[in-house]
Amino acid sequence: MLVRSAHEDLSSNSQEVVEIIVSELAANAVIHAATPFTVRLFVGSTIRVEVADGSTDPPVLHRPNSRLAGGRGLVIVEEFADRWGSYPVEDGKAVWAEVDEPA
Repeated sequence: MLVRSAHEDLSSNSQEVVEIIVSELAANAVIHAATPFTVRLFVGSTIRVEVADGSTDPPVLHRPNSRLAGGRGLVIVEEFADRWGSYPVEDGKAVWAEVDEPA
């Protein structure tokens, strides 16, 4: 809902893709950082999502184990985003993902 309420002018496909990415990055912050987090959304020809949390541990892309229920968050982000990465911030890190908005 954050994406739709913030930018209703995005195509429905872009809204859905960005909502999935926000959901996965926010879930990772809750599960792995266990700290408060912030979500930022930038919209232009590229849509950029950033989720910052209080952990300095970098995100790790794991290939999922079919026997485990979790561990697929960044695999999903990698599948839907055109690019993703992370950078350090004061007292933690930010994980970002970008989606190129079709013209």
